[in-house]
Amino acid sequence: MAISLKVQDDTQLIYIKDSFSREENSALRLSLDKKIQNGRKNFIFELSEFNIKDANSLTLVKDIISFLISRNVSTIVVGVPKKDWQIIDPSSGKKPTKYVNLAEGLASTKEVKEPEPPKKEDLGYAYDDDEEDNKGKEDSSPKERTDEDILGEEVKALLEKYDSNRPVKDYDPFSLKNISQLYSEKPSITEIKVLEQAAREYRNIKKENETTENYCSKIAEEVLSLTYLRKKAINVQETKKRESQIKDDLAKVQRQIDDFNAKIKASEEEAASYETKMKEHQESTQQRLDDAELEIQKQKKKNEKLRSKISGAAIP
Repeated sequence: MAISLKVQDDTQLIYIKDSFSREENSALRLSLDKKIQNGRKNFIFELSEFNIKDANSLTLVKDIISFLISRNVSTIVVGVPKKDWQIIDPSSGKKPTKYVNLAEGLASTKEVKEPEPPKKEDLGYAYDDDEEDNKGKEDSSPKERTDEDILGEEVKALLEKYDSNRPVKDYDPFSLKNISQLYSEKPSITEIKVLEQAAREYRNIKKENETTENYCSKIAEEVLSLTYLRKKAINVQETKKRESQIKDDLAKVQRQIDDFNAKIKASEEEAASYETKMKEHQESTQQRLDDAELEIQKQKKKNEKLRSKISGAAIP
């Protein structure tokens, strides 16, 4: 088989040797997604026997790598010569970690944990001189958090909540680009169905994005309101200072929202482009089918005339 899966040291090993089809690619994608749902975090692609010059298979491998990276799991590629490392990288987004051989890749997944210091109650005796030892030491109590620290933590928590609730779709841009390219080279009903499903997913995602944008705006207003109520100013100078800080914090949040909206817009434009290409390919394929049908009808008429002439000539 072109693809084989093994597990070593809680790491999923993916051996790819020969060229493989798009159906095998879909099956592998589904299998890895189930492993991620079951808690697998480390994935290593072993490509020492893979023909990197096979453009079609290379595109499918990069598609799988991009999928794993989008799921926020550790993705490592081994067995590829250093001079070809750039070739195996996806065209956009994050890049996988690369090592020369499998041993280095496995070693990178192992975390060395430092032993925890023993607790006093586990030592069998108490420290009676703790009080004397601590005399003269500086106060190590935690410093009071600033408004900027608290606001940054709230924004970070909000973004983490969004990432955890954001559904992962099979119709990501990397897969759609590959499907569109395959369809342009060799049209088939399978690609048409996938692209139609992608168009439906795009409309659903657009609605979800609008809901998320409204939710982010509401949260931003709540954060601003809580910032005003967190501390009461005692003089005019402090009031102006706090007003300036709040404006700066609000500007930071707005920039993050603008960046998020820009990504949504880019995703919408790309999905719309794929939908247009799908319609163009459908129309082109249908036109070729109509032309072929017309040619068949013409040939049938010619055959019937020829049979009539042959039959007339055969009668004495």
